[in-house]
Order: sequence, then structure tokens, then C-alpha cells
Amino acid sequence: FITEVCEDYGFAGQTAWTAVNYFDRFLGKAIQTPKRRIELVSLSCLLVAAKFLECRSPSLEDLCTLSQNRLTKEDFMRFELKVLAQLEWQLAVPSPHAFLFHTVHMMSTHCQGHALQGRLQLLLKRAEFFVDLSAFEYSFLNLPLGTI
Repeated sequence: FITEVCEDYGFAGQTAWTAVNYFDRFLGKAIQTPKRRIELVSLSCLLVAAKFLECRSPSLEDLCTLSQNRLTKEDFMRFELKVLAQLEWQLAVPSPHAFLFHTVHMMSTHCQGHALQGRLQLLLKRAEFFVDLSAFEYSFLNLPLGTI
């Protein structure tokens, strides 16, 4: 659900990965979260990630629409603070995207010529696709981020 919303908004894969990270960390620390609140948790985590990483974030009206108006603006404002408190404001998390961008940047400093730069951009795009897929595979959870 988080990745679909990120795609609809044109957000970077890193934003979706970060929102999922917040979601997992929130649920890992929460004593109990009823199933009916999962939508609120996921959209609130997405809102926090978008505010942290993107130039724009979904409006509260958009989030209400996404929830088919089952949730209110007040729900999102209140729960955004709850997510931040539960995460202890630890929003800067390492991601496989950061390792990927760093690696491609280091490669680009050693590559000369327009053709090689174009190939690096293609490599980045394809590698990012596989990094994004790793968010859906349970077996990747225990791997170091640089390995993904």
C-alpha cells in the first residue's frame, strides 16, 4: 500500500523504503495496534517520510481521500506526532538507496566520457529497481543494507 501511494505521488523509492522502515519500527515498539488502525499507521509513516525526504508531501485532504474519508485530518495530525514519538524522532535511517547512490557516485568520479556516464545512469536506474523490490522480500531483512 505504501509503495503504491508513493508511486502515485511520484516519490523516490527511498521514500517508500523509509516509510516502510518507520512502519516496521512503529509496529515493533507498539504494544498493540488494532487492524483497523494499520491504514492510519501506514499513511502517517508515509507522511513523515515524505516530509523528511521529498520536496512536497501529501496534503491531509489527500490522505483523508486515500482512506475513503474513514480517517480525519485530526486523526493524521495526532497520529503523526504519535509516530514521531514512537520513533523517538530518529528519522535519518540508512537505506540501501544511500549505499547505491554513493557507489554510483564513486564510480562516476572515475569514469570519463558521456557514454560511460549514460551507462552509469542506466545502471543506477536498474539497480534501484531491484533495491525497491527488496522491500517486499522477508529474507532481505537480516542482510546488511550495503549487501542489498
